[in-house]
Amino acid sequence: MRKATFPKIKLEGWQSKIKKKNFLKVILILLLFLFILFGIFKFKEVFEGYLNWQYFSKIYEKMLAQIPVDYSFLKPFRNWRVKDLQIGAVSVISVGVDNLGNEYILFSKNPDKILPIASLSKILSGFFVVENYNLNRIVKFSKKAIETEGEIGFFREGERFYVKDLLHSVMLESSNDATVALAEVVGVKKFVKMMQKKAKEIGLKNTYFVNPTGVDPDFPGEKYNYSTARDLAKLAKFILQKSKTDPRADFLIKMTQKKEFYLYRADNSFHHKIKNTNKLLEKYQKEIIFGKTGYTLLAGECLLLVIKHPKEKDGFIINVILNSKNRFEDMEKLINWVKEAYIW
Repeated sequence: MRKATFPKIKLEGWQSKIKKKNFLKVILILLLFLFILFGIFKFKEVFEGYLNWQYFSKIYEKMLAQIPVDYSFLKPFRNWRVKDLQIGAVSVISVGVDNLGNEYILFSKNPDKILPIASLSKILSGFFVVENYNLNRIVKFSKKAIETEGEIGFFREGERFYVKDLLHSVMLESSNDATVALAEVVGVKKFVKMMQKKAKEIGLKNTYFVNPTGVDPDFPGEKYNYSTARDLAKLAKFILQKSKTDPRADFLIKMTQKKEFYLYRADNSFHHKIKNTNKLLEKYQKEIIFGKTGYTLLAGECLLLVIKHPKEKDGFIINVILNSKNRFEDMEKLINWVKEAYIW
């Protein structure tokens, strides 16, 4: 019998394909192995870094624990055991100023509300006088000056005073006729214009003057002097910082610390005893640096008072109260609260 014959199968192509696949597998396995080795190496490096960090951080923490840390630069701290202040005045601000002039708000209530400011206007009036007048100049009272609304000093036409003396009547007893007499030296309109210019130079953005005294307008709808508690605090800060280098500003500041002043005419005859309208001088005289009162029917009771800083030698705290029914009571509440509500 003939042997059965089968066709021969060509395996060469399949064998080469299998060899290629096996080769790729080997390469992938090697790459995977290398990747695992690299991962293990990096993990070891990171883990060792973490252990080192833990070790040195503990040493660092122990070192810090042994070094006393001074947190005084962060003070004052709010003492939250003391409740928030409730105060009746419409607008209030209390601003702390440190030795370097840095400021921080301690309390505020409607600090940017624009309000009439009555005789707090005389703060800038007085500052303009000491900055621009010869304090030894003699001022003569005109008929118009003595007819000013809200006269206090009971001056008479023709009376003559030195500027430096008459200014006490403006700043202590808030005399409108004395203020107008001083403004007439350059002309009342020019005086007010220069006040407004100075206000802009200082940066008082919400302040406006129509007269040097702060009296209410005669008729509804007429313009009046206005400002904000924040602007007035800025004005006080400006004058106080200027007083450190300018004796004229310092003269104005120290003037308001007096409880009374004996006013003499230029001929050295006695006129009257001026009494400071700031009643808080009786209780806080050792603390008060600068102060000015104000009142009209439109503005209500107003008071600006600057006291010494509890810790900073050259620092101070500016307090402003606008439209109050009892300015001295509100101011005393504010001063006492600031002392208790912060850790100095």
